[in-house]
Amino acid sequence: MIRIKKAVLHILDRDAGMPVISKEPLELRVEMNEYLCNHLEKFMNSGSIKEGHFIEVAEEFLNVNEENFIETSARLAECFYSFMEEEANVPDSDLIYVYFEFMGKMHMAMLKYNYKSAYVHDVEYDGAIIRNRLVKQIRIIANEKQSADEGYIINLDEMNVNLIEKKIEINGKKENYISNHILKVTAELSLKDQHRIIEDTCNKIIQKQVQDPVSGYFKVADAVRKSMDEEDKIIDVQRFVEEVELKPDLTEELRQTLEAKGIKNEVKVNAAIEKRVSKSRKIITEEGIEITIPEHCNIEEMLDFNTNVDGTTNITIKGIGEYRAR
Repeated sequence: MIRIKKAVLHILDRDAGMPVISKEPLELRVEMNEYLCNHLEKFMNSGSIKEGHFIEVAEEFLNVNEENFIETSARLAECFYSFMEEEANVPDSDLIYVYFEFMGKMHMAMLKYNYKSAYVHDVEYDGAIIRNRLVKQIRIIANEKQSADEGYIINLDEMNVNLIEKKIEINGKKENYISNHILKVTAELSLKDQHRIIEDTCNKIIQKQVQDPVSGYFKVADAVRKSMDEEDKIIDVQRFVEEVELKPDLTEELRQTLEAKGIKNEVKVNAAIEKRVSKSRKIITEEGIEITIPEHCNIEEMLDFNTNVDGTTNITIKGIGEYRAR
């Protein structure tokens, strides 16, 4: 459970000419507390999250506590704004810093909400005449059902970092600016990227063994699901390689290719990745016919794929007990 101790909002809007730094924390009434807790949970369960490791831990993070949190967040926000002044591609935003307890350990989060445009209604009174208008607001941030665009969470007891960031162009090159310039951490691939590498790499290699690309795709999806340890929240990479059941030379090729791409022993799983792995799969023909296969079903036991001489494919559903139309 997340227990928020303090939170503060700082505004980084270039039009203001300077960072608008709050000296007072946000009032943690029920709605605000729920808003922040929801966004912290979504952040931690995002497939885009990645681990970072400090090259050198900043003094602010080593010494932060509940008493000096507001002052510390102000210094961090001012440093962020200074970087924004140098790099025009960093979007204007609101920063919400949160000091909170999670699983018995203290954490500090920075949730970055990049501005978006939206229209709201406005009522104008001219004597007895009422005029309704649409007005464009250009500093809209995420609502309670959405999530922060970027940010980081630091476990202050262990100095572990989890972050979500977007690349921007710096000196003609796309860079991860939060990890490289704001936090100065070395960052791993995001969970989503690690899982994409596993699936894409295997899908390429398995095509050397199977005739039909769709059956190969499902074989890979089954192997990912079978190698996932739901209790430890990991995918065992070596078990995955074995579950794919490739020929020995292709098995070794897969293992070496994954290692070269930084995928070795295990890959972590959070709620977003678990949902992606466990979802049902579909086959959709060019005529729009859809076959949905529940995640617990074994594709090879259910379907046969046979390629005809003219290049078309016959798909046979095997062992049907009952069926109905709807």
